[in-house]
This record gives sequence, structure tokens and C-alpha cells, in this order.
Amino acid sequence: MVKKRYSKNSHNLITLLGIVVLASLISDFWSEVIATLLIIGGGYCAYYVYDKKRLKRFTSNQRIEALKSDIKETDQDIRHLEILKKDNRSKEYIKLAHQILPQLDLIRNEANQLQKAIEPNIYKRITKKANTFSNEINEQLIKLHASPELEPISDQEDEMIRIAPELKPFYHNIQDDHFAILKKIEEADNKAELAAIHQANMKRFTDVLAGYIRIKQSPKNFNNAKERLEQALQAIKKFNLDLDETLRQLNESDMKDFDVSLRMMQDERNSK
Repeated sequence: MVKKRYSKNSHNLITLLGIVVLASLISDFWSEVIATLLIIGGGYCAYYVYDKKRLKRFTSNQRIEALKSDIKETDQDIRHLEILKKDNRSKEYIKLAHQILPQLDLIRNEANQLQKAIEPNIYKRITKKANTFSNEINEQLIKLHASPELEPISDQEDEMIRIAPELKPFYHNIQDDHFAILKKIEEADNKAELAAIHQANMKRFTDVLAGYIRIKQSPKNFNNAKERLEQALQAIKKFNLDLDETLRQLNESDMKDFDVSLRMMQDERNSK
């Protein structure tokens, strides 16, 4: 009886030792697995961070090369623009100038985004040249638009009136105000600032006008065509009134001497 109990106890002890050893082996196995995973994971994280930085640097390099290409093309266009100016080919000058100004804006914006990746002196040179060219072109456009014999340029004007005849009175009035305002700006002391503001407003108008024509031409190809056309038409009508008011204000600014002299004459007459 004692022998059996001893045998049974021995069997239990062996089983317990086996479980302990097995647990130890499993523990060692998972420790190695976890350690391996941590090493792999750490290596992957380090690679991911490095690769992300490398990708960002690679993307920046690509964008810088694209920026160089844009600057080169724009420089060529500006040289051609100077030839048109020298030869007094005004209509061609205006058409090309309206293509170059957005290009200069894009170059400025891209340079600003890439400022940290570009040498400081190069960044300053890019933005300075872009600003200088924009100001010179805007000033020349003002001079050309102020000429009364120069007609508005629009290759699609007849087609636009055919598609949307309801725009004709507003479009022509806006064009008349536009050229009258440019002429007044040319006489102002802060003409560069006023010209930039006016050109920005005219850019928004042309964007709305182009969208209106596209939707009106193929309304089935756009969502909520009727509502969007109505909104655009109301915006064009309001812009027409805004230009009328702008022109009135510019004209009133020239009437200060008139008002002062008139008031003085009235005061003299009343004093008699």
C-alpha cells in the first residue's frame, strides 16, 4: 500500500516537473519570438521613417525640377512678350499676358510651398522676379486697355452671345466699365495696388462667366444646372452694379476741387 502511494506520488512529481520544463521551454520560445518581432518591428519602423523622409525628399526634388521647367518656359514667354511690346502688337501682347500672369502666380505659390527645400537666395530671386514681372505686365495692360481705339479681346465673344444672349447687356456694360476703370487707375497714385485688386475681381468674373457658358451649353452634363445658372446670373448682375459703383467713386474722387470751388462760390454769393 505504501509502495503504491509512493509510486503514485513519484508519477505526480514527474508530471509536475514535466509541466514546469515544458512551460519554461514555451516561455523561452515565446520570449525569442517576441524579441524577434520587436527587432523586426523596430527595424521596420526605422525603415518606414527613413523611407518616408526619402520619399518626401524625392518628391520635393521632383517638384523643384518641375518648378525649374516652369520658370524656363515662362522666361521664354516673357521674352516673346517683350518683342510684342517693342513691335506694338498690342492685341497679341494682351492675349499672351493673360496667359503669363497665372503662370507667375503658380510659380510664386509653388516656390512658397518649397521654400524650406530651396536655397534662401534662390527663393528670394524667384519670388522677386515673379513679382516684378507681374507688376510690369499689369502696368502695361493698364496702358493698353486705356487706349480708346483698342477693342476688348475675346475670340469666343460671338459664340458666348449666341449661347447666352441674356448676358449681352451685362457683359458689354462690364467691359465698358472695366476699361473706364483701368483708365482712371492709370491716373491714380497707387495704381499698382488698385490694378491688382481690379484684376483679381475681373478674374473672378471671367471664372463665373466661363462656368455659366459651359453649363448653359450642356446643362444635362452638370448637377443642379438650373439653380447654378440662376446663381451665376445673379452674381454677374451684382458685379455689373459693383463696377458701376466703383467707377462712380473713382469719378467722385476727381470732383473734390469742383466741390470745394462750388462751395466757395456759393458762400461768396450768399455773403453779398
